[in-house]
Amino acid sequence: MHYIYEYELASFVIMLALLLHIRSQRQVATRPLRFFLYFLVTALAEAGLNVVASVAINAGTSTPRLFIDGVNLTFFIVEALCRLFFFLYICALCGVHRKTSPIAFFTGVIPAILLLLFILSNPWTHFIYHLDSHNAYILGPYASVEFASYCYYLILTFAVAYYYRDRLQMRHIYIIAEFTLLSIIAVIIEYLYRPLLLTSSVNALVLLNIYGAMQDPKIYQEMVTGFGNWRAFSMRIMQLIRKNKPFGVICIDLNTNRSLFNVIEYSALIHLEESISNWISDHIQENAQAYYLSVQRCFFLVTAPEHLSGISKEISARFSRPWTVQNSPVTLSANIFVESYPENFSTFEGLCGIVHALRLDNKISNGCILWPDDPSQKIYRRSLHIRKVLEAAIENDTVEVYYQPIVDVSDGRPCMLEALARLRDNDGSFIPPDQFITIAEQSGLIYRLQQCILDKICIFCRDKLTALPQNPIDRVHVNLSVLECMQPDMADRILNTIERNGLPPKLFSLELTERMALVTPELMKHHMSVLTNRGVSFSLDDYGTGNANISYIIEYNFDTIKFDRSLMHAFFTNEKAHHIIGREFLIIKDLGLNVIAEGIETEEEMLTLKEHHIQFIQGYYYSRPIPPDECIAYLEKFS
Repeated sequence: MHYIYEYELASFVIMLALLLHIRSQRQVATRPLRFFLYFLVTALAEAGLNVVASVAINAGTSTPRLFIDGVNLTFFIVEALCRLFFFLYICALCGVHRKTSPIAFFTGVIPAILLLLFILSNPWTHFIYHLDSHNAYILGPYASVEFASYCYYLILTFAVAYYYRDRLQMRHIYIIAEFTLLSIIAVIIEYLYRPLLLTSSVNALVLLNIYGAMQDPKIYQEMVTGFGNWRAFSMRIMQLIRKNKPFGVICIDLNTNRSLFNVIEYSALIHLEESISNWISDHIQENAQAYYLSVQRCFFLVTAPEHLSGISKEISARFSRPWTVQNSPVTLSANIFVESYPENFSTFEGLCGIVHALRLDNKISNGCILWPDDPSQKIYRRSLHIRKVLEAAIENDTVEVYYQPIVDVSDGRPCMLEALARLRDNDGSFIPPDQFITIAEQSGLIYRLQQCILDKICIFCRDKLTALPQNPIDRVHVNLSVLECMQPDMADRILNTIERNGLPPKLFSLELTERMALVTPELMKHHMSVLTNRGVSFSLDDYGTGNANISYIIEYNFDTIKFDRSLMHAFFTNEKAHHIIGREFLIIKDLGLNVIAEGIETEEEMLTLKEHHIQFIQGYYYSRPIPPDECIAYLEKFS
């Protein structure tokens, strides 16, 4: 049999040229690029070995038998690896990883291992091929297994690409489908007409298409400087995080110079970018990978964390000196943020959040280096930690609700409760509510948190509070978030939760602050109308701490006004405040509204309020916020 290998030889030349071209380009190290190069190198080796084997077999007995056997065996091994690497390349493009998608990953790796063992056994079994006395190539009894495995990998690769098609662009899927179809056709032709070799031709064609559509380095490069762009930066960071390798990131923030950038000519701005990038290439690139996102922001990836300090100081020193732009000196103010993995962040989103928060922090002075132990960074990392704790608590239903009694001073008996959310840190201590509530609002977790709290309150009322023989509690006060009040379906969701637990709506009083009324006044009036018509009452919380005044009491349908503890402190300690607040007590009571004084801690304060005919008091004088079981035990004393 005389093999036709000219197509393989042409493919070898094309793939070699492609490899040399890629090596001459500045490439951004990414996981897809690594597997693309593996695929290219093995496809190149496959073509070369196929040509050598064909020439040797065509030469007949003049070629040493051992040489032909070794080349053929190596060819089959490389061919199997080529299929595997193409599959892994598509997996990398789709974000499929052995940790995130183990089934998809190992359906490609395990068959490859079995196939390699099958190939390596051929010198003894001759399952795939053997050479006759004239060194002619003879197919073995199980040669079809090798062809079947080729088809298996083609179909599996296409299946993975189609399943994760939302992570790929349509042209990528077309290229993969093209490779699958052409490869199957080539395999069938080779199987039916053995002398014709076409596999490498398909590899070369698809490699060129892939490089042009998916692996062109320009996709990952910033146009002016040639450094990696945001896409390349994110892929590289996530790759290092998956490997759990320590590394550092330096961010140069030039955002404080935006007024200069707005007035500078475009040509001068391009010249400035080139000047900065040239300096980076000459002084920084040796120890760090630069990712240039814009003239206002640049990142450096430092894989050797011990270089972080030196590089940061070198950058700071250079930006303290003017840059020359069109023969004119321009001084730029640069803030430098230094972060380390895994000490300061654990995800790419966490890193972005830190940098974003620091860039928006107006308290940071210009031209400084913010090290990981800087207070500004510690505050943000603390907020990230609280968010993780909060997410876990919501997911695991471990958010706690404590209850603080509100007492009728006329008889000293509790008549109302205020429900207060509590969140435990990992060490068992409580995270202050003002911290985790704020983070819940900023992160969008507030809706799930609010529903979780309301569910727990209703279960407490249904199973424990209403089960008391003589329940002294008329109302349970529930705090609402301003974001919750902005939801059009807030009233319906609250009523559904209450009714689902078989509780009367009149048992609940929803506490609002003036901020909620300011943000969505018309929507808030609608919610209040729907809920009050069903029996739910409303209280104005933290009266006196912000913009709350008599106009809110007139405009909105509150039945209770809660005076904040800071206002009550002024009432007890400041003579002017005592007279002013005392008159407000009278005005509100004349309007037929209830008054609750918060933060009362001593008997003297209680007696003073009693003299002013304040009926309801909340504070440590009677009880701190207590867990549900303790609350029931406390109430049983008055049943």
